[in-house]
Amino acid sequence: MQLIGDVPLGLFLSGGVDSSILAILAAKNSSSRLKTFTVAFEGEELALYDERKGARRISKQVDSEHIEIVLDKPDPGLILDLLDCFDQPFANPTFYLSYLISKATKKHVTVALSGVGGDELFGGYPRYKALPYAKFLSIFPGVFNKLFTGITNLIPESATSHFPRRIKLLARGIGVPLAEQYLRWSYYLSDDEKKSLLKPTFARNALLIKSTNIIDSYLSKISSSDILNRIQYVDLNTFLLDNLLEYTDKTSMAHGLEIRVPYLDHRIVELSFKIPQKYKIHEKKSKYILKESFKDLLPEEVLNSPKKGFCAPISIWINEHFDYYFDNLLTCDYVKKQGIMDWDTIQLL
Repeated sequence: MQLIGDVPLGLFLSGGVDSSILAILAAKNSSSRLKTFTVAFEGEELALYDERKGARRISKQVDSEHIEIVLDKPDPGLILDLLDCFDQPFANPTFYLSYLISKATKKHVTVALSGVGGDELFGGYPRYKALPYAKFLSIFPGVFNKLFTGITNLIPESATSHFPRRIKLLARGIGVPLAEQYLRWSYYLSDDEKKSLLKPTFARNALLIKSTNIIDSYLSKISSSDILNRIQYVDLNTFLLDNLLEYTDKTSMAHGLEIRVPYLDHRIVELSFKIPQKYKIHEKKSKYILKESFKDLLPEEVLNSPKKGFCAPISIWINEHFDYYFDNLLTCDYVKKQGIMDWDTIQLL
């Protein structure tokens, strides 16, 4: 059904489990040769973000016409121009990658399939593996949070692994309730950090709607004792809806490219919430039931490869390319004239 159309159709291919399954099924069910598209990064320091190897493997398997969109260095001016795509503040830097891949894809096809939703429905995010320990972590006194966070902050960042960052995030969830744990594991700023970033007048208004209250409201709608399904319900209504689908829709429509998301067919979503946690994460293996269902089609390397995620190397970009823009556009005078954010907190960040 997702392949139906009178216009050329392609597929975003990362080489991960979700998009690989879609590519294999689309190739089997399409009357014409499939076109696949992948974002690639040049440079050894960006190898962690490069998806070419896995994507090429699947492309070869399905005999797709494969197009790689190679990124060398970011264009900060273009990133600022992309604010026109959104009608509200938006902070996920992946929107830049989505914009570029949509622009390149539209030159070849009018519709593209995306694997968005697979992680939320079948337990793909690393933070889901921490959920069985969430209750245990929450019973620690709050003082241990600062202690363990301080210790893990001594671990240096890595250009070749997400592990140090994930350990730091795990430590942030010690000694706090589930909603606060989820917030700290998933988002950049806590309610207190947002309060410190805003001037008092704006902070008072912002605190009327706490992020933790929003998360709690969705948690309370699921009475199940299955903590993974409860958190996935939160993700479906927040992280997926207002983040991933937001930038996917806005950046693709900027080029008149239609994106289809097969995993978010309502029947697959409903089926997912009938599947217990133990079948989604089994023996610390993510997306267990999804991988088992398609293991006869997927290469061993795809089944066992660690999750990369479709994300921009923002820390490297900030350090190497964005200083001019921070220094010249985000000046003290400008920030104080706006009167919205606190200059000292910005400098601390």
